Amino acid sequence: MHTTPTLEKTKWILIICLLLIWTSALATAPRDHQIEAEDYFDLTVLGNLSVSPDGSEVAYSESRWGRGKEGRSTDLWVAGTHGKSNRRLTFDGFGAGSPVWSPSGKAIFFLGRSQGGLEKAPHDGTLQIWRQDPAGGQPVAMTRVEKGVSAFQLSPDGNSLYYKVSKEVTEAPWKDLKEKYPDLEFGHGVRTIHGLRKLDLNTWRDEEVWAAENVIWEMALSPNGQKMAMITTEDNEAIFKEGWSRVDVLDLASGEITSLTDQAWRETHKSPYGWLEDLAWSGDSKAVAFSISYDGFASNIWIAENNGSNWSLQLVNRPEMVTYSGGLTWRGQDRTLCFNGESMARVRIYGIDDVRKGSQGKSRVLAGGDIVVGSFTFDSKGRKLVANIETTTAANDLFLINGETKRFQLTHSNPQVDSWVLPQIKHVNWKGADGDDCYGILELPAGYKKEDGPLPTIIELHG
Repeated sequence: MHTTPTLEKTKWILIICLLLIWTSALATAPRDHQIEAEDYFDLTVLGNLSVSPDGSEVAYSESRWGRGKEGRSTDLWVAGTHGKSNRRLTFDGFGAGSPVWSPSGKAIFFLGRSQGGLEKAPHDGTLQIWRQDPAGGQPVAMTRVEKGVSAFQLSPDGNSLYYKVSKEVTEAPWKDLKEKYPDLEFGHGVRTIHGLRKLDLNTWRDEEVWAAENVIWEMALSPNGQKMAMITTEDNEAIFKEGWSRVDVLDLASGEITSLTDQAWRETHKSPYGWLEDLAWSGDSKAVAFSISYDGFASNIWIAENNGSNWSLQLVNRPEMVTYSGGLTWRGQDRTLCFNGESMARVRIYGIDDVRKGSQGKSRVLAGGDIVVGSFTFDSKGRKLVANIETTTAANDLFLINGETKRFQLTHSNPQVDSWVLPQIKHVNWKGADGDDCYGILELPAGYKKEDGPLPTIIELHG
């Protein structure tokens, strides 16, 4: 029996009408759930974004708490950037730290924990580097470090892993006591320092690259694979990061260390106690960007540029009324420096063109509107931009950014929020006591009208 053209046309009209009715019902689903404190523990949090080399997929972590659970459970997921279905790659809180794709796109390397119940790594619950097939299957351990691995970098050719190892150093006055009572927790006299090792993924040869001397808070491998930038201090106490952290660059061939920021560099700052973060190499491997943050002052963005024989430092100017909020990244192979910028309670993605040789080009908004960006990432060519975004009506989800106000949703991680009764949110401003313009967010109960009268007020101040 053959279907006539008229019947075929009628069938498709009916299908389209049913779809329109279904989507309309979804769009008008009532918000009838009054938010309770426990609801916030049910929120799924996304992060650790990494776009595949061809831009077709994005790896990310999904953290869930859930009622009755102790702590968040984090696992690795992958989503298609063209709206294909998402798939989960790890389970049972395996972890999904710092995922990075191999150049071929056939593997994802990440930090995770195997709770196998064994006494030896990698199945003793310590943090190790794992390799995961993005199509699925069991992750494979790349490292078996006794005390675990806290950070790693994949070489540009995908043939080597550089990873950080820890070592405890006991100061002389406490050394004998530490040896006599090794199970005690010492509040003073014991430092944890770090070294670098390299694992060849073809020969499985593991070698020391840099002996443990200082504390490595952060590290970033240059795109040409020749240099490792590190934020270091001499002690692992957090106070040492404020005022004594520095950017060091290790030449992986010669082993030579070059310190780019010294104490003299800090002397002209608004405070000498800033801490360094967010290392990011430019695509040509000639410049490394970083941020410095302060208590009581806005953060600044700097770049250190290699001029052949030496390094020069450049302070990057942000757009007016925009404060730095993390996410320092260069776009692809060009010199566009991108970051999260906070202004008027929105966090948007900004890009500053042609940052080089002491100058910079125009600033522009890459993802704007009434949004709060948690994190973002580009593919290797800088063409596809994926961001984790929250709005006034939805919790965090992944979006493919197609323009300043154009975005395509890739996940729907918190559908329960669609039924929440949300407050009214509006932006307000006023004159301060000294005549300065002040800004803030006013949150009012849903359905509240001015004629309803005054309400109890909670004010949160932040300088």
